[in-house]
Amino acid sequence: MRQNVHIIGSKKEMAQLADDFSKNLSGGEVLLMTGVLGAGKTFFSNLIAKNLGVCEKVTSPTFSLCREYQYSEGKNILHFDLYRLSSYAQLQELSFEDALKNENNLIFIEWPECIRDLNLADKINELVPKKTIYWIRITFENNLKERRIVLEKHKA
Repeated sequence: MRQNVHIIGSKKEMAQLADDFSKNLSGGEVLLMTGVLGAGKTFFSNLIAKNLGVCEKVTSPTFSLCREYQYSEGKNILHFDLYRLSSYAQLQELSFEDALKNENNLIFIEWPECIRDLNLADKINELVPKKTIYWIRITFENNLKERRIVLEKHKA
């Protein structure tokens, strides 16, 4: 997937983008989401989860650091929020590598840039070389009225 850039002006447009993107997911992928506070990372995560069949609302795991949702028989979404972490060792304490190695887990990671001691996408490629990783970058545009969402498949 090359870099796809979308300018989104409404929740309806974001829902359509999430629906289209969800069709690329079969389970086992990692979604690395970046954007300032309030940009829409958790909202976009919730839309994707809803498209995959999660009935409950996906909320930010800012304080719990990780939340798990079942979306199909034997398939789970693990939603990590790394805002309060700074090292890979802290992430490992959350059983991240075990979660990553389970092919039935779709993993959402907000704030991957907070892990300062390594490049998280490169570390994921090292641990599970065939894992599909997407970068989702959300920024504000046009005086906060629109969002620019860049979807890009990570190149190992």
